[in-house]
Amino acid sequence: MIFDMPKERKVYIELTNLEHGGEGWGFGEVLWSPAKNKAGRDAWKILKQIEPGDIVFHSAKVHPKRQMLRGISMVKSSYIETKDAPPLPGKWAGYETYLRVPLYNYSSFCSPLSVSDFLVRYKNELTEIGTRRSFYTRDANNIAEKYASEVPCQVAELLCDFVVQQGNTLFGNLEYVGNTGTVMELVSPPRVETTTTRIIRDTKIIRDLKSKYKDQCQVCGARLQLPNGNGYSEGHHLQKLGGSHHGPDIRENILILCPTHHVEFDYGMIAIENEFVIHIDRTNSHHGKALAYNRDDLGYEYLIYHRNNIFNRFTPSAA
Repeated sequence: MIFDMPKERKVYIELTNLEHGGEGWGFGEVLWSPAKNKAGRDAWKILKQIEPGDIVFHSAKVHPKRQMLRGISMVKSSYIETKDAPPLPGKWAGYETYLRVPLYNYSSFCSPLSVSDFLVRYKNELTEIGTRRSFYTRDANNIAEKYASEVPCQVAELLCDFVVQQGNTLFGNLEYVGNTGTVMELVSPPRVETTTTRIIRDTKIIRDLKSKYKDQCQVCGARLQLPNGNGYSEGHHLQKLGGSHHGPDIRENILILCPTHHVEFDYGMIAIENEFVIHIDRTNSHHGKALAYNRDDLGYEYLIYHRNNIFNRFTPSAA
């Protein structure tokens, strides 16, 4: 289904850094800020206005004064206020409570784009639209020093043009037609209910792997059979696609797992070392066991990445 972006769907942009907040608070995973500033005011109240289904452009610094557009995501739910601080709060350390806006379907641009280049390229259009204080200054000459901003619809269309004209896609399942408005086919990935809502990606690469390995979990060897006789399994990216990880969507980075072991990999409870399973619970029945089967198309470097950067590092606040 292709439709014009509804008026009630808003577009935002964040200007941040790749470190962003650390595991569970990563770039493209959440928007976050202190709930109030040191004076007790709602300095970041914009996060409370963001609603499910809104779209967020993500920009990160590569230099103190150089912001690069790196990806786009959708808002999964409204803000959550929590007393749990992010692992890497940076200059926002020491606040009593924080706001988190969960995101999903983060799509990384194949080539990051300079926000300053955008302002230069569309200077005339922005002037005609009527410059307003958003993520740029009133004269549209400079980037504003703001963490998150709402992007007016006409400016959002220019951003989409800018991204697509540089050879990027917006989402893998989104179609954009320039000069006639923002036209999108928004098909959200299917969700599987566990204790939280997780996005299960089912790309052609994953489907091919499921078929090749007959939906058999590489950890326990289980193959779930659906009522129609088909098998069921899930693909897991060892180096996550979103957040601060920016892993590739290639077969070398993907395990085929049953839902239980997919959850355990997601939350850093389990890993693979020298073709053996290691688990944070040493009494787990799979700890120390050999894999159900080995693969010559699995990248050793991604197993190492998961073990060093995700295994045993999950924080409860990331759920």
